[in-house]
Amino acid sequence: MENRSFDHMLGRLYDPENSPPFDKPPRGQSFDGIQPSMSNPVSPAYSWLPAKVGVNRTTHYATPPDDNVGHQFPDAEMQIGAVPGSPHMDGFVNDRVLNLGVSKKPPLSEVEAPMLGFSPAEYIANGKGPFAAASVLNTLANSFAVCDNWFSSLPGPTLVNRSFLHAGTSNSWVSNNHNWDQNQNPTVFNLLGDGEWRVYNGDGTTECLTFIIHPTIQWVQGNSIAKFCLDASLGALPKYSFIEPEVIGYDDGNPPDDQHPPRDIRLGENLITTIYQAVRSSPLWPRTLMIVIYDEHGGFFDHRFPPAAVPPNPGGPPGEDGFLFNALGVRVPAVLISPYIQPGTVFHPTRPVDHTAVIKTLCNRFGLPSLTSRDANALDLSQILGSSPRPLEDTPELSLWPVPASELGPRPLNDLQRELVTLLAKKYDVPLPPLNDTRAAKDFLRSLSGLNPLRP
Repeated sequence: MENRSFDHMLGRLYDPENSPPFDKPPRGQSFDGIQPSMSNPVSPAYSWLPAKVGVNRTTHYATPPDDNVGHQFPDAEMQIGAVPGSPHMDGFVNDRVLNLGVSKKPPLSEVEAPMLGFSPAEYIANGKGPFAAASVLNTLANSFAVCDNWFSSLPGPTLVNRSFLHAGTSNSWVSNNHNWDQNQNPTVFNLLGDGEWRVYNGDGTTECLTFIIHPTIQWVQGNSIAKFCLDASLGALPKYSFIEPEVIGYDDGNPPDDQHPPRDIRLGENLITTIYQAVRSSPLWPRTLMIVIYDEHGGFFDHRFPPAAVPPNPGGPPGEDGFLFNALGVRVPAVLISPYIQPGTVFHPTRPVDHTAVIKTLCNRFGLPSLTSRDANALDLSQILGSSPRPLEDTPELSLWPVPASELGPRPLNDLQRELVTLLAKKYDVPLPPLNDTRAAKDFLRSLSGLNPLRP
């Protein structure tokens, strides 16, 4: 999933203000979530704003209503306070002001967006509400396991973090704007071999980000989310299935479900529900570990300072912008789902987790070598699994949110959508036409796949 921090999506999973079962962690476990007193200071230069902005529950499912929440490498460095001696995790609000434009004197109602977060349910214990709820993600976290010690692989944007997920490195880059054909690093897909993995995305008609980032693998048309559900029902899933959320939109007009701002998060919750229900009803359910993770924090507040990390190439030269890749990025949501996981588990391993734990787990499970020093030193997630599966009836069945009418129809492109079409135009060496909205972008991507434009 896209661009949300842990505190933003799961920080209120267990909170005394919530109604049961979200009022406290089960079995006396500790949980590192939001505290009501947390805040970020505001620069005195922004005199029209209060001196600090506190955390709060959001009432809007499309939070924020824009994509001006900074999440590039310089933004993350400012938000984290990575300069030695500077305060930590205190720069989210000031960075938001810079992204909105200081000269515009943005109001508090816009500036506070990074400090807002979703609730596990729309109403809390005293009946106060309704709040916007990430109820699917929080229900799965409570029904299986939440990891409150999972960080993005570097303090940067989408593509470089996704490269770490499958290659254990970002080719020494901290930004998205590169010729990704130069990223010739082998991936866990290459280790697994042909026929042992599959990437499922959207309606399967247009090329997705994974194949732009990793030129060592080849996109295959037709591996849609519907195909995943069919394969799951037949017990025909490969060893590793990667679900890439839809960035642009579906051929049938349904909107993107990656949860990238400014879209309504319920669209992404429906994708998570669809995948979970397909896995839960599959004959492969007893043998499957489903992991829901977010590539990076998207500029949203989290209170945990990112810990040190093993560089992919220890002793190698500094990467882009002088980054040594010896620190992780901001903490992100992570939920682990399996019948072998005790309900209500708070998974807080003694050392931090990053995206390369997926590589480590696959390599240990299937006897594969590591790719880089980062994934060689990563955590094997199988340690969360118990010895006996739970009965199917002890696991929740989930239903879909209604798709809000306001989310239907073409929209102006956000930053990730612009990057996707630009990178694919470069990959196929074709001119990038003017693209005013997501429908035009979808038609352009279909043309690269040899498909006709969609009907109006």
